[in-house]
Amino acid sequence: MNKNKIHLPFTFSLFIVLLLSSCGLFYPDQPPPPHVKTKTILFKCDNSINHDMLLPVEVICLTTDGQLGEVAGIGPNNWFDSKERNKYPFKHTLMLRNGEDRLLRLKKMPPDAKYVVLFASYYKVEEQEPQQIVLTTDAEIKEVVWVSAVSLYH
Repeated sequence: MNKNKIHLPFTFSLFIVLLLSSCGLFYPDQPPPPHVKTKTILFKCDNSINHDMLLPVEVICLTTDGQLGEVAGIGPNNWFDSKERNKYPFKHTLMLRNGEDRLLRLKKMPPDAKYVVLFASYYKVEEQEPQQIVLTTDAEIKEVVWVSAVSLYH
């Protein structure tokens, strides 16, 4: 009798463990969370941009909604002078010229990046909207950004 009492709880426990572990076999794996697939950005500049001065542009790769909120809150006008800028290691900085086509390869990008923010610092442009672009998980692998005299277009 003692043998049955010892084996019954063990057998029952083993059955429960096997049942729970087998449940995972019948359900497909959860897909990974979406991420930005963009690998390159082609900047196509008009013949005259930024009052014929070099245009500073920074491309920032972000992994969370909170980071996006913080970066967007700083905005393109204050970004280049911001102390917060140093908190974001996954960024690319470039200077664009009149009439230039410049291909940027995103080498500094975390694999789980959800957003790619582009900030330009146009001379005498105060509005935030024409100086920024946010690429999300539906962005293309190869993106094109048109750079006009006073605005970025995507």
